[in-house]
Amino acid sequence: MPRRQKKLGPGIHRGLPFSKYLEIEAVSSTTLRKLRTSPENTRPDPWEEKESRWSVADRGTAAHCAILEPAQWNNRYEVFTGSKLPRGQRGNSAKDGMVAITERERDIAFSIRDAVLKNPWAAGLLQAAEPEDAEVSVIWEERGITNKSRGDLWVGHILADLKTTVHVTPRRWWNNVYDQGLHIQAAHYIEGALSTDPDPVPVWWWWIVAENRYPYRVFIYPLNRTISGEGKQTLEAGRMARTRLMTKYQDCDRSGLWESPPNPPVTGEMPEWAFRANEEPYSWER
Repeated sequence: MPRRQKKLGPGIHRGLPFSKYLEIEAVSSTTLRKLRTSPENTRPDPWEEKESRWSVADRGTAAHCAILEPAQWNNRYEVFTGSKLPRGQRGNSAKDGMVAITERERDIAFSIRDAVLKNPWAAGLLQAAEPEDAEVSVIWEERGITNKSRGDLWVGHILADLKTTVHVTPRRWWNNVYDQGLHIQAAHYIEGALSTDPDPVPVWWWWIVAENRYPYRVFIYPLNRTISGEGKQTLEAGRMARTRLMTKYQDCDRSGLWESPPNPPVTGEMPEWAFRANEEPYSWER
């Protein structure tokens, strides 16, 4: 008779496989960020298909493994010679539980890893971390709702999140923070960490942002959650947005209604620069 899996209770769970984390029925930062768009976005898409090509998300996942869990690389990825995988092989290896990738895909992940390790601040944090400080899962109860988070690094006073993206420079990055709700993610992770009554208490939130294509530049964006800390305003905005979204989730969960009302007609105009442009027909110059 198969042994029944013990349900994970509130607290810190180190070394929890990502597949097991995904099985936990709880509100994550992804749930709340989808809720920003509409309640329906938090529901499973019945028509969603798994991408058959090597996506940007796959690239980031491989880089995460190479940087944060290097000892697991050979257990997770099987590298095939050549620029293309055999037909039907994408995402599935001949070996159980492993992911098939090409040499080029491996080289990109390793290039991102090498760039991060060349950054003295990122390298210093990684060197100070123990293996169990990476991919730390936290479960907690809040407002009668089970929540979960999975932080990339938790080292002493610092919670850090590794991001791989096209836009790493400050102007584009801070736009991404708002557009993607990353300030809400930070607030959610911090709330989870504080729920465990940790010692020491996390004071810093770091985004380690690595470019996912050549030249693989790396920027560190540290935020301090103390009253006078740099970045306090961003974290406070994330906390307030998360509070509103938790209330909305609670309302939907209680009522069982996850549909948004129809959107009314929206009037508007193109941006001002579009009217100033003197564009000739068939001219592709910008």
